[in-house]
Amino acid sequence: MRRILLFVAACVACAPLLAAEPQPLPSQYENLKAFDKLIGTWVYDGPVLEDGPLAKKGERVKVAIHYRWILNKSVVEIEFMAWLEDGREVGGKRLVGWHPAEKHMVGGGWDSLGTLWLGAETVSEDGKTFIAEDKGFSPDGREVTQQSITTVEGDTLTLQWKNRKGPDFTGDSPKYVFKRQKK
Repeated sequence: MRRILLFVAACVACAPLLAAEPQPLPSQYENLKAFDKLIGTWVYDGPVLEDGPLAKKGERVKVAIHYRWILNKSVVEIEFMAWLEDGREVGGKRLVGWHPAEKHMVGGGWDSLGTLWLGAETVSEDGKTFIAEDKGFSPDGREVTQQSITTVEGDTLTLQWKNRKGPDFTGDSPKYVFKRQKK
């Protein structure tokens, strides 16, 4: 009988906790919500627009960029894959999150060749342009820098790299225009 009374007392004491609505988990979504318009898959299928170490200008390439929320919408995962005309594939992954101490977005990632990128992320006031100011290292350890400028307007995403410095590219790239893939 004593055990039953203890069980009933414990149930009564815990009832408010069990009946309460669960509280949402903390998230950095409010600081990253501009990325909502990028979530999904974007595809470029056309010619390479400049000579590079993996392909020559005019060769066909298909590139898919997939943006998705992870970790309770506290991080945006950006994954890309490029399929080259000669059958080779190159991919990479980038994570963007909020730096709580410095109060700004940060990002970093790698590609399948071994290039490392780290930097700060900003979004324009109108929420249409995303800029990644990156520094990193090529697969052989040489320093590389660039700005990745991503602009979104409806179902069109434009990507351009500016101020590139490194062993494979210098200066600005042409603009690549991607289309949103419908589900």
